[in-house]
Amino acid sequence: YAFSPGYRAYGDFRYNWRGYDSGIGESDGWRALGGVEFELSQLIRGDVGVGYMEQYLDGGETGSGLSYHAGLIWNPTPLMTFKLDADRNIADSSVAGSPGMIEDRVRLGLDYELQRGLVLSPWVTAARNDYFEINRTDVAYELGLRIERVMNRYLSIGVNYTYTNTNIDDAAPGTDDFDRHVVGVYAKARL
Repeated sequence: YAFSPGYRAYGDFRYNWRGYDSGIGESDGWRALGGVEFELSQLIRGDVGVGYMEQYLDGGETGSGLSYHAGLIWNPTPLMTFKLDADRNIADSSVAGSPGMIEDRVRLGLDYELQRGLVLSPWVTAARNDYFEINRTDVAYELGLRIERVMNRYLSIGVNYTYTNTNIDDAAPGTDDFDRHVVGVYAKARL
């Protein structure tokens, strides 16, 4: 609902179902947010929303709590876009003994067109994962870089690199912090 030039109120309700071939770890849930979209100038726009989330996890457990989303986009030049996003969601867990986790994530990224059709995109992310049913909290930091070449309006190719450092606050002995390096090559086709 547009209530003033450059300002709109919104409501967002989403239902999700997560299923796996094994049948283990399936869940369903919902997230409802209410918030405001804003355009501060032709260069800066964003949105902020607050609400509630609930996920019905495999095994009868339920995860719920406050949810939020915030996003900001700044275009200082026609070739450069900064993006800041923050979210709080319930996510799946790959840790034994925990059916899910509450994830708080903040990401800052840049898309910079080096030349026509060649986009450089570095980013940095910080995330805090609080696991259900076990005494474990992870704090992860991620640095990434993507280079994408747009071949035409239907096809693009690219390469990306992601470095993740995860610090584990865990009561279980033998659980160590870890680093991960991921390199990927991809192609995108659009219709």
